[in-house]
Amino acid sequence: MGVTLALLVLVLVIGIPLVQQAMDPYGGRILSGVSAAGIPLEGMSKKDAAQVLNTALGMNQRHITLSLPGKEMELSDAKIHLDTSALIKDAYAVGRTTDPAAVDLSLAPYLTMDEAAIRTALETAARELAADYTPFSYHLDGALPDLSEDSPTAPLPDLLVTAPIPAYELDVEAAWGQILESIAAGKLEIDLSGAVSPLGSEMPDVDAIYEAVSRAPVDARMEGGQAIPGSYGVSFDREELETLLQSAAPGELLRLPLEAVAPEISGREVYFQDVLGFCQTPHSDNEKRNTNLKLACQALNGVVLEPGETLSYNATLGQRTKEAGYQDAPAYSGTRLIDTLGGGICQVSSTLYLCSLYAELETVDRVSHGFPANYMPVGLDATVSWGAPDLKIKNSSDYPVKIIAETCDGFVRVWIMGTETRDYYIRMAFSSSVDGYAKSYVCKYDRQTQTLLSREDCAYSSYFSDGLSTQGEIGSDEVYIYGNIKKQPPCSPTPETKQAALEYQHPNTRGEE
Repeated sequence: MGVTLALLVLVLVIGIPLVQQAMDPYGGRILSGVSAAGIPLEGMSKKDAAQVLNTALGMNQRHITLSLPGKEMELSDAKIHLDTSALIKDAYAVGRTTDPAAVDLSLAPYLTMDEAAIRTALETAARELAADYTPFSYHLDGALPDLSEDSPTAPLPDLLVTAPIPAYELDVEAAWGQILESIAAGKLEIDLSGAVSPLGSEMPDVDAIYEAVSRAPVDARMEGGQAIPGSYGVSFDREELETLLQSAAPGELLRLPLEAVAPEISGREVYFQDVLGFCQTPHSDNEKRNTNLKLACQALNGVVLEPGETLSYNATLGQRTKEAGYQDAPAYSGTRLIDTLGGGICQVSSTLYLCSLYAELETVDRVSHGFPANYMPVGLDATVSWGAPDLKIKNSSDYPVKIIAETCDGFVRVWIMGTETRDYYIRMAFSSSVDGYAKSYVCKYDRQTQTLLSREDCAYSSYFSDGLSTQGEIGSDEVYIYGNIKKQPPCSPTPETKQAALEYQHPNTRGEE
């Protein structure tokens, strides 16, 4: 009896799985190619499949998160429920009760949710998006400091610009359909941008902001004989603001630094805005001579003469030496032309001399050549040599003056800049005196009518002018070329020369006056 019972139990233990296998040859597992919402279930038992789905989806525990322009919404009362048992049952049936195939089951047939609650939330969001419009705004993060020209380093505030928050229209039906589609695919974080369209918003007018915030610098100026200081301006980078606005999120706060803008005329430059005198003389293509001309001009460029101060050409240039860069070049020695160290610099002194006559600086010391120079009308040249002779000119006006000098385009050019107070201009006349020596005259002309106001003796020269072009006039708008006076309007110094002239020099610093 005992043996019989034991055999029966053994048969049952062995027989039941055999019966089950005969009834289900797949071993009670989901068949190959079956998935749900993209989650593979093949080869899993029902219990394992249910655990995998609940872990991957977790729909019965998580909120729905809806992404909208400028905001996110979490719906905790949507009451989403996924009938996992029914889903697993249908997944298990694939290939058993239906034809075998690769199947990705949608979650939609197994989902329930509170549609009314979701639609109510969408309608609320639609009203908020339509009412959210906020125009852009801007202000300075602090007050502007003193911008006077003597306080250019004061810290400037930033410009703060708040990007506009535009209004949007939410299509509730399209959003509802998108929610259903996303949840059916197992996604609970849902971007609804496809159901949103902008109603329009006013983009910031960068030019208008710039006009309201920026301030133009004010140049220093002369009024009633007094120097009035200028002031710095402020601005910001318009292109940078436009770039930031293009990528800004709605309501984002943008910060741009303000920049100080220096006036073009400030400090002592206020005194040097008028051309009191200008002279240009043509030079040859002798490279060594032109090197000397350039060095002489550099020594003069930016020299400032205070009222009552006298410039010595020799002391301002210093001794012409090889160490200083001067070269041997043709120069007059009496009536002979010989190579001399620094040869040619008399052209610069002569150009400065004629320029100073136009500017009505006082001639303290001037000596003519022993023979007329080919770059200057007779009687208007000034020779120099280290030690003596020298050219000395004095600023007898009430305001400082500045010399600008350069070689450019085949000319030696000299400007004397200052504060113009005259209602007339100067032309220089030249002729032979009764004894045959060259003589010059200062001619004053009315600026408005161009009529001659006076003609006064200026200077004698120590050479005879017989057989030369010994009578005529020349002004700042003319140039002496090959014995002829030709119209050639005044020009401006090169930017490099102007910049170098801002480094003011004192006269007479390279030698004894």
